[in-house]
Amino acid sequence: MVRRAVHPARISPGSRIIEALWQQQHVNPHQTVRQALENTAIRPDLWMRAVRVLRVEESRKIGRMRRKELALLGRTIRRYWQEWRRGEIAL
Repeated sequence: MVRRAVHPARISPGSRIIEALWQQQHVNPHQTVRQALENTAIRPDLWMRAVRVLRVEESRKIGRMRRKELALLGRTIRRYWQEWRRGEIAL
């Protein structure tokens, strides 16, 4: 199977958020979701809003979350970031 290299410009910021969450999950699975999100460069008001809307327990260990759940959280944070950047939401 031939693997193609992915150009960094083609990686969406949403996938970067998901990768950051997966990395936090792998590196320190015993930290809470809140601690993992605080260790990223994501605006706190954006991830707090996403956590609240998705009803994710901030005290839950990130190592216990499924990859699908982390992907959904990352996509939701990305959507709020885009809306904030366009001025559609005020935080």
